[in-house]
Amino acid sequence: MAKIEELSFNEVGEYLASNKTIVIPIGSTEQHSQALPLSTDTLIAESIASKIGESMHWMIGPVINIGYSDVPQPFMKFSGTITYSQETLILVINDYISSLYVHGFRKFFVVNGHGGNNKFIKQAVLILKEKYHDIKVYLHNWWKIEEVVRFSDSVGENCLNHAGTIETALALVMFSDKVDKDKLTKEYNYINTETGVIDSDQTLATEAMGGEVYKLIVEGSLNLLKNNNDSLLL
Repeated sequence: MAKIEELSFNEVGEYLASNKTIVIPIGSTEQHSQALPLSTDTLIAESIASKIGESMHWMIGPVINIGYSDVPQPFMKFSGTITYSQETLILVINDYISSLYVHGFRKFFVVNGHGGNNKFIKQAVLILKEKYHDIKVYLHNWWKIEEVVRFSDSVGENCLNHAGTIETALALVMFSDKVDKDKLTKEYNYINTETGVIDSDQTLATEAMGGEVYKLIVEGSLNLLKNNNDSLLL
């Protein structure tokens, strides 16, 4: 499905005549070890959003590529990490969705690639629901899909951690050209990471594993949507 920023206002208006839903990918720009790019969360969210938009015939909004990265782990010590403040991220989400609401969008499917964003997406939605009583916002975290969790558990402990086994495997499938395979590593440290890996082993990741996880993400996402499951509704 088309990205809204690539269309004319007439084309957006034509879409809105029959469809009020838009997919919004949100990620981060933060360290993901020496092997993975700063855009890892964003690239994963964009890829999933694209699959959902294509399958559901939903328009895709511009990606929000900066999130909240001032987390318990000291990510700001790694060069290149950019974070919004909590207040700014809430305002960005609020203004973004409010703008689209004015034009006629009513259902917003947020595909989140970064766990640190969750709290502030939810806070922004509370504000939006006070203003717009007919708005519906859904929050989708790919790592919470049941099939993905089961697969991760079968691979090993903590595989879904930041810059860990599963995220690395997805990177090998989604954007392998941006992965420095010679620098894949493992570190079993949660707070004071030196490599950027949070208590996980990147070296276990394979392209085949990434392909399987990606398939589970897409299938799990579409099953939720096509079965009209409101478990993602905020």
